[in-house]
Amino acid sequence: MEHIYHIRYEHKVNGKSLRAIARETGHDVKTIKKYADKENFSPEKPMKRGRKRQTNTGKPISSFPLFWVSRLCPLIGRYT
Repeated sequence: MEHIYHIRYEHKVNGKSLRAIARETGHDVKTIKKYADKENFSPEKPMKRGRKRQTNTGKPISSFPLFWVSRLCPLIGRYT
């Protein structure tokens, strides 16, 4: 991490070119450019994966407990 701060300091404050810093440190110019331009060095949080959608189990509605059937029927609009 201290190499990164050194690269940024030399480029931003002292005004050295990326090639001069690359020669001085022995790193590739692309690496020097990446660290000179980067502002945020904190690691990114991994994206959370959503839950898998629960599919229909294939059970007919009569296999559900009577309590749930009576609660769902007004929402569905039919009593079969």
